[in-house]
Amino acid sequence: MALTNILTATLIAFILAVVVPYPAAGTERSWFGSDCGNNKSHNFEFGSKGYFDKLLYTDHVQEEGKWMRKISKDVTYPAVGQQPVGYITYMEILDQYVDGNGGCAFVQNGGVGLNTVTLHIKSQRSGGFNFIINIYGLDNACVKK
Repeated sequence: MALTNILTATLIAFILAVVVPYPAAGTERSWFGSDCGNNKSHNFEFGSKGYFDKLLYTDHVQEEGKWMRKISKDVTYPAVGQQPVGYITYMEILDQYVDGNGGCAFVQNGGVGLNTVTLHIKSQRSGGFNFIINIYGLDNACVKK
């Protein structure tokens, strides 16, 4: 009986140790986003840039902070009503606040390997954000169908 209880407790502890630290994909604490809070610059890079990749999209997203409020913005590539010009291979979201006061970026939908992506950008309380977003990929003409 005691051995069964020990084995059961060990199994439960193992399951909790493996499952609990990993949040659901797409949440603000998932590995699909920047490492907010652990470094001063909240840069986010995902995928790998190859020799034939070209810049598909670039944007400078900036918002001023509001007292005691968090602000957020969603950025979508391609913009509503436009056709994608390629498949995403690499994304970099570069935080221009390098003092730890910048915002955080998360992949909400799409991403590397697809032709669309929606990024969710959020500030810290009372702070703003200032990001440069660069999305690289293969041109539709380069991709075999």
